[in-house]
Amino acid sequence: MYHVGGMIHRLHNLLCRQENIRFPGAEQIEAMTGSHGYVLCWLVDHEKQGPVYQRDIEKELMLRRSSATETLQLMEKNGLIIRMPEPGDQRLKRLQTTEKAEKVYRMLVSGIEDIEQRLVAGVTPQELETLITVLGKIRANLDKGLFADEGARPEPQQNGGRKTV
Repeated sequence: MYHVGGMIHRLHNLLCRQENIRFPGAEQIEAMTGSHGYVLCWLVDHEKQGPVYQRDIEKELMLRRSSATETLQLMEKNGLIIRMPEPGDQRLKRLQTTEKAEKVYRMLVSGIEDIEQRLVAGVTPQELETLITVLGKIRANLDKGLFADEGARPEPQQNGGRKTV
């Protein structure tokens, strides 16, 4: 039995540790983590295409509203973003990066590129293509709410004292 979720979780933890160590300049921003760096990079890259709102970050980066709010509040406190009210709807706040964010972005991009190269070292283009395809299918399964109906969830089985699904 494969433990795909456990493997993904462990890889996530390792990746987060690498991000927190390797992002040059991140220590200059109070309490900024590698995950915050990805939010900043996504925001800088996407605001060029048009207005970006918190809900866009939640959807595209699959963040809970509370996590996105906390991250964006920290970025605002650190002078990386400004929340601009939309003229037609004062409740809606457009996110705009600052000059400081652009400087941090340039520092972070080299760290991200380094991590990406390390992630795929020794992986053939065909293996990488297969990985991307499989991860896309796993994400689609999760997006569909594969286990939303608890009746569809397979019963855990005992396996050497460990429960598996």
